[in-house]
Amino acid sequence: MGKVPVPLIRSEADYKAIRAIPILDIPDTFDMWSYERSKDTQQTLGAGHIEMPIEVDASKIKTFCARTGQAANFQAIKDFVLEEFGRQQKAKAKG
Repeated sequence: MGKVPVPLIRSEADYKAIRAIPILDIPDTFDMWSYERSKDTQQTLGAGHIEMPIEVDASKIKTFCARTGQAANFQAIKDFVLEEFGRQQKAKAKG
């Protein structure tokens, strides 16, 4: 079983803050975002993997994009999640 890092946006207010960046290639509403992520979850679990939620908020995405020079889009969110997951795994390994 592999661990798959996935973006976690905790609330509609957090989602609205992210949408204000603006990120044009994510759904217009938090409900639609949640629905699409639930479909992703079904595929991940169906493949026998474990999801590892990584919290995403507007300030983290803005900082990540400024540091990396990436456009604020869904790919940047996925890249941030992968980077943060790696950071968390290293911290766990150090104990």
